[in-house]
Amino acid sequence: MLLFGLLAAICVLCVVGNAAVMIASVRGRHASVIPLIGGLAGLLASHVAPWPALAAWAWVPPLVDLGTSLVGVGTVVALVQSACRSPPPVIPPMRILLVENQPVFAEMVATTFLADHHVQIVPSIRAAITAITRSRLDVALVDYDLDDGKGDELVRWAKSAAKHLALVAISARDDGNAALLVAGAHAACSKWEFGGIQRVLDRVRPDGGQQGFRWRLGRADRLSGRPASPRLADRLVASVLMFMAEHDAAALTVAEVKPQSTLLAIGQTLDRDAVCDVIRACLREELWCRLEAGSLAVHVGRYFLHIESEHDCPQALDLARHDFELAVESVQYPGR
Repeated sequence: MLLFGLLAAICVLCVVGNAAVMIASVRGRHASVIPLIGGLAGLLASHVAPWPALAAWAWVPPLVDLGTSLVGVGTVVALVQSACRSPPPVIPPMRILLVENQPVFAEMVATTFLADHHVQIVPSIRAAITAITRSRLDVALVDYDLDDGKGDELVRWAKSAAKHLALVAISARDDGNAALLVAGAHAACSKWEFGGIQRVLDRVRPDGGQQGFRWRLGRADRLSGRPASPRLADRLVASVLMFMAEHDAAALTVAEVKPQSTLLAIGQTLDRDAVCDVIRACLREELWCRLEAGSLAVHVGRYFLHIESEHDCPQALDLARHDFELAVESVQYPGR
């Protein structure tokens, strides 16, 4: 009976141990020594168990086979899981503008909390506008009290002139951060809690929480300096309609217009026909405007048609590339 109990315990150990490693493998954990213990137990049981000449021992080999089979299956699952497990994505450093007029604090932040990023430090609103205008930046960290004014002035300017830029309020005062958020900052991180600035950056970065997309639909004649040809204009206008259809947008609203026109006003709603007319006018370089509907935004640059959205638009992009034969460039966009 003692041998019977020992063999039974060994078989149970084999089955339970290898079942555990299978469960661990499915959950993505690394394989442990449990299957090795189970395999050794199964091997030992196969050598000491009497051959089933006696009816009392007829059940032992099947259980041993089950245990050793689970060893093999568990090991294979662990190896496959390990081979298929992709390495963690490499997150590229961000281009950060730190608008802070206390140089000691700014240097400490740049070297301690933002060491993995490219940081440019400026002390004033004027210097920040110059940097945003001349450099390609991802995020601006804006203090409230600056050398030549309050940070909310810079945030309001950036919201209209640098829509690609994510804005984070970093005042030490709650009322300062509140004013920056009211002006349009995307997030806030108090100077007293700067140890968590990376979590805030992860939320507002192009591949973080405020995810979004921006595409440029290329004009084939962009090097000639001439407006788009009628044929190309038809394709660009059709592309805008495809993006509207993918967003279920029956109309677009005028968000900005330059120069000021008696025919268009900010807040005016345009149906599909009016959108087509406005886009054609922009392509003829008669005016510039930004049209929005929910998460969709459309505007025409000098040489490109720009589409912005908070989610991907695979059908419209496929039509633009293949049916309309447009050059589509994807640009990371941190959100509005």
